[in-house]
Amino acid sequence: MKGEGWGISPSLFIMEIKNEIRQFFYSFFSEILDYPKIELIIKLFSNEFSKNITFLKEFFKNEKINSKISTNIYKFLKHIRGINKASYSEVYLLELQKEYTRLCHVSKPRLLPLFESVYKEGKLFQDSTIKVVQLYRQAGLEVINNFSLPPDHISLELEFMAYLCSQETEALAKNEFNIIEKLQKLQLQMFHDHLYPFATEFAARLQKYSVIDFYKLVAELLEDFMILEKDCYFLKLQAEFIIDKN
Repeated sequence: MKGEGWGISPSLFIMEIKNEIRQFFYSFFSEILDYPKIELIIKLFSNEFSKNITFLKEFFKNEKINSKISTNIYKFLKHIRGINKASYSEVYLLELQKEYTRLCHVSKPRLLPLFESVYKEGKLFQDSTIKVVQLYRQAGLEVINNFSLPPDHISLELEFMAYLCSQETEALAKNEFNIIEKLQKLQLQMFHDHLYPFATEFAARLQKYSVIDFYKLVAELLEDFMILEKDCYFLKLQAEFIIDKN
């Protein structure tokens, strides 16, 4: 279910470009909110990431959609470039791993729960978890029984949205309108019922409790992106489905 990575193609039509940008962000947050690995650091310090994130900063600035997200993208990029010059990747990876472990695994009470059901029902594997699995299955995906994470982990829900975005981009390219509508309805349900309330509270807690700039900046970007999705993509999509019903 992994997205295609963080690449952005300049050759797509405008609707596909916007969808690929959404996929980029969902894949980015999915990977960055999982336990930090060396592959993440390599990506963050790569020229490709710098090029893509710079493109996004300018895109949002020029589109005048949300000046705050453009500003926070710039702050994050500046932070990454400063780290790249100042320290070795292994050292920075260890710092991220220590902070992630402190926030998500060893703090009592837990400062930053990673699972939607903990926010909604106060413990793991509740009704919200079952509903998330049902959405995965509607998209043709199955959760493996011996999978190491509960299916409502923040990283998995974000990864699922990246997958839906990638499938929608493919359907748009082929003019498969029935598939497009199905994928959009799945995204709307996943976002409205699960990811938006979960991710916004997660972002608020991450910004409040993290003691390092990296995660504070990630929290700001996550909040910005969730608001952008709600106010732009999903507000328009919801209105279209209401009109269709009438």
